[in-house]
Amino acid sequence: MEKKRVLFIDDDACVQESIRRALSARGYDVAVVPDGRSGLDAAGRERPDVVLLDLGLPDGHGFAIVHQLRDLSAMAGVPIIAMGGCRADTYGPRALTVGACCYLEKPAPVTMVLDAIERACDAPAARFGDCC
Repeated sequence: MEKKRVLFIDDDACVQESIRRALSARGYDVAVVPDGRSGLDAAGRERPDVVLLDLGLPDGHGFAIVHQLRDLSAMAGVPIIAMGGCRADTYGPRALTVGACCYLEKPAPVTMVLDAIERACDAPAARFGDCC
């Protein structure tokens, strides 16, 4: 069975490392990038099965990055899990509106992140609605 590929876009080195280790331990192939521009470049190159995106990036707001990812033909149907430091009842609905399959409030437990990624990869219906 081929490894599922996760593109993780986050500027926090500690978060990058903890999530990368947890995903690698579960058998995922993980590409980690620190900003939106690198994430957009990596999306076409890496062909991820799912994207985990921090909305608070240094080079632009994550909602704009979601839109730009959705405009890439390589990203058609790829679930995007948005994460951010704002309350889920504030950012969650907007994240879904712009094209994310769910929103996780940071700091999210690693187990919650892993569960969301597994559901997004395994359940086609989650690609268009609820993977969290």
